[in-house]
Amino acid sequence: MTNLINWCDHIISYLKTEGIEFVNGYPVLPKESYYTKIPFTIESFQFRNKIPEEIRHKSLVCYFSKDDRLINRLYKIDEEIPILLNYGGICGFDLSTSATMLRPRQRLSLLVNALFNCYVALHGIKVLPNCRVGDLANMSVLDSILPYSNIISGELGCKRNGFNGYGLYQLRIITKKIAPEIMFIYGNISKKDIRFICGRTPQNFIAYPSARDKYRNGKTLQAIIWNGSSACMMSLSDFMNNGGHTVWELK
Repeated sequence: MTNLINWCDHIISYLKTEGIEFVNGYPVLPKESYYTKIPFTIESFQFRNKIPEEIRHKSLVCYFSKDDRLINRLYKIDEEIPILLNYGGICGFDLSTSATMLRPRQRLSLLVNALFNCYVALHGIKVLPNCRVGDLANMSVLDSILPYSNIISGELGCKRNGFNGYGLYQLRIITKKIAPEIMFIYGNISKKDIRFICGRTPQNFIAYPSARDKYRNGKTLQAIIWNGSSACMMSLSDFMNNGGHTVWELK
């Protein structure tokens, strides 16, 4: 834990030197550093080399993984930035933050996540913000994300390999606060859960299969796309060939 706090101190000092603004104690990701496209695929850092070279610049690396692996990534951040520059960007860092943790521990994780994102952004890497907040007392972390920005959430580690009730309630509040054009999901989400999150407000979702689904459970590689409450399933090749330009016409 001491090493983690020292890491935070070092990164905070660097970000302040570079003129990064802090809101509610969290660094604000520069507007020009947001990833604003639809990625062809999303792969965990561990499996990043499974993305074909020809589409890496249009794909994202994510950090939905075990905490011990993620903490090792923090201490290798400068070594791994040249690797990340080969890809279209990253999904926001995801050190665990759950409602069952003490709030100071939750806030430390949220700070680490935000610091990582801003640090790599200053080195030329685009970021698709992760909207994880822990419990609702930490909603102020979302003030460091621009309204109407696309965001992502991962379902790995959630109960029964899906979002539990509290997580769904959080996502409903988060999507109303940020109002993203597209809410990205890494992993599985049901149409029932989509409808709960949306409420009466139409919301576009794109869910990408997790590494667990692709490499352990052997599921067919596909993107699942919701436009409001309508859904379609496409092969990755069809999705890539479409280029995301008319994706909402594929219902």
